[in-house]
Amino acid sequence: MNRWKHSLSVSLTLTAAATLFLLSQGGRALGKSTADLVLGRLEAKIRAGFTNPENPKSAEIKIIPYDNTALAGEGRLKAVVIRSAPAMIKKVPAEEIDMRADDVRIDVKKLLKDDDIVTISTARTRLNAIISESNLDSLFARGRSTKDMKLKTKFDGGKVTISGTWKLFMFKGPIRTVGKLAVTADNNLNYELESLKLNHAEAPASLKKQFMQRLNPVVEFSDMPFKPKVQSIAFKGSKVYVST
Repeated sequence: MNRWKHSLSVSLTLTAAATLFLLSQGGRALGKSTADLVLGRLEAKIRAGFTNPENPKSAEIKIIPYDNTALAGEGRLKAVVIRSAPAMIKKVPAEEIDMRADDVRIDVKKLLKDDDIVTISTARTRLNAIISESNLDSLFARGRSTKDMKLKTKFDGGKVTISGTWKLFMFKGPIRTVGKLAVTADNNLNYELESLKLNHAEAPASLKKQFMQRLNPVVEFSDMPFKPKVQSIAFKGSKVYVST
């Protein structure tokens, strides 16, 4: 009888140990599965908004997990690299975009349930972008509020001239504006108007206000993933260099 009890005890102990082992392995598999799901969904979401318009396959998107890859399931990543020349991000064309975010933490629930990249924090996000006159022309040509204005951009040092056609309300005719690009407090690139001429005469304040409302923000860096904080813009010929 004692021998039978001993055998039963050993059997139950082995069964319990095996169950615990399988549960632990299942937990690890689940964690790994969640990590893989986060990595796959994040890359797909980035690719949906970032590409090389000439050769989509050449756009570089590199998501670098920590050595403990399960951390990706918690939304924690060692780095994310986004690079292409030329590039298109959030429908904004550029000659080149090079961005790297380190020690990234994203909202997993928002990514997996809402298909949205919400950046909780990064140790740093470095961005270098080159935007040309023709890039802005293309951007304006596709803009809902600017596509009918046939806007053309010209850089002259720090000055930016935008010319086109105005056909709204009582005002109609060719326009020519002079202004500058500036980074706003909410991390957007805006056009600051200094002069707007309609039919070669300075336009009234009401038209200038309408023009600015239609044009700005020119580029919404605040809408980009991983929160790049733009610090400087510099002009060289027909290009503006944007950097954090």
